[in-house]
Amino acid sequence: MAELIQYANGVPGIRFNIDKPVIRIGRSEIHNDICVADAYVSKEHALIEARLSEVPSAGCEFFIHDLGSTNKTYVNKKRVSSLRLKNNDMVYLGRNMFRFICSENESMVFPEAEAGHPVSNQTLEIVSTDSAQLCPGFSRRLRVLGTESLLGSV
Repeated sequence: MAELIQYANGVPGIRFNIDKPVIRIGRSEIHNDICVADAYVSKEHALIEARLSEVPSAGCEFFIHDLGSTNKTYVNKKRVSSLRLKNNDMVYLGRNMFRFICSENESMVFPEAEAGHPVSNQTLEIVSTDSAQLCPGFSRRLRVLGTESLLGSV
């Protein structure tokens, strides 16, 4: 499964599975799947989209799209508005650094899209790694490491 791994001080930290066709990232808990508590991240900053590859044997491809954020989205230190992600790309949102990890022939099930229904943008979180049961209304929350010391000095 593709992942977005947060790095802090060069050390890998929190891992986020790319487990549905669209993953929204931003500061708002309500509208995003990955909530980043960072003033430099917009409420609705970016999204990662999984698409079936045009080459059937290639699995799926992942794209990152900036959603008009104030501080922009960067991949490998280059500003992007929309870009196909590759394995080990570094994604920068505000003061946060993430590594995108995926296998060469990554696959993903698109059950709602296959059934002819639009893919829901409702936030979902896997409750257990052993279970496919999903709970609506949850977001994966990410705190910027070191923010407490910054707030304490103000």
